[in-house]
Amino acid sequence: LAIIHDWLFETLQFVAGLGPLKACEFRTNLQVVKRVLTRDSLYSTIRAVNEKVFTNSAGFIRVREIGETPSDLRPTELLDNTRIHPELYQMAKNLAEAAIEKEGMRNNEEVDDDVPSMAVDRVIKNPNALDSVDIAEYAQSAHVEGRGLKTLELIKSELQRGFQEWRRSYSEPSQEECFYLMTGESKETLFEGGIVQATIRRVQEHQLMCVLECGLLGFIQKEDVSDDGDVELKDKFSEGTSVTCRVKEVKKDKYLVDLTCKESDMREESRDDTQHRDKRFKSDITFLLNEQEKTRLKKEDYIRKTF
Repeated sequence: LAIIHDWLFETLQFVAGLGPLKACEFRTNLQVVKRVLTRDSLYSTIRAVNEKVFTNSAGFIRVREIGETPSDLRPTELLDNTRIHPELYQMAKNLAEAAIEKEGMRNNEEVDDDVPSMAVDRVIKNPNALDSVDIAEYAQSAHVEGRGLKTLELIKSELQRGFQEWRRSYSEPSQEECFYLMTGESKETLFEGGIVQATIRRVQEHQLMCVLECGLLGFIQKEDVSDDGDVELKDKFSEGTSVTCRVKEVKKDKYLVDLTCKESDMREESRDDTQHRDKRFKSDITFLLNEQEKTRLKKEDYIRKTF
């Protein structure tokens, strides 16, 4: 397909071992011959790439039959239609032979003499034949150790489903997932009952407009400021002041957070807060309140000295 359609060549530069220049040269060579029968011919016959580039890229270049193709022009190596590297073809053929032989013994069938040459074809046409092969057991009998065991597992998966798309199908993120992606927060860092730091951006008559460290907008209503009843927000708070708050509600659909800094709410143990808290954490909200009070007194002292 890449030989026929120019637009498919655009992704060739991202194949391991290639790049913009090598991919362009590769394309030019292929367009001259117009047909590739095997992966090996890319290096041995067509000379589209040198030996080193071929070694790096061979497992990612797919050679397969397309549509009605004359028998003499069909690809001769079935494994070229998988991600299995040419250096591992013999290992793949041995595994296919073992699968066919095991399936024949299990079904009390006689194994044909042409199993070595036809094993790969039969396994590809009947992928379930490999289900009976225990890779760990086969690796031990074939004296394959170390990383070879993982290689055999990958070979088995490619023989069953060559060039299958292993990535998950795209699905639209939910509203909650979008919220956490946009804010950089998570269920463990921002939740109802959790303690957060907020900076006051605007002091209004009935509420404080704040910004959390993650950039989310938060509001503290007048009744959630103090246990002392009616207070004048402009007398107690000023813009730019940092406030320690507890999260009352996270409005994910509006990207807003309702907060409270009442002393009674700050001392109250939240079930969610306890759930997300480290087991070694010792509750000492007095420290937070003292720090908040120190900040307030320091700012008042600064204003008094300025005047």
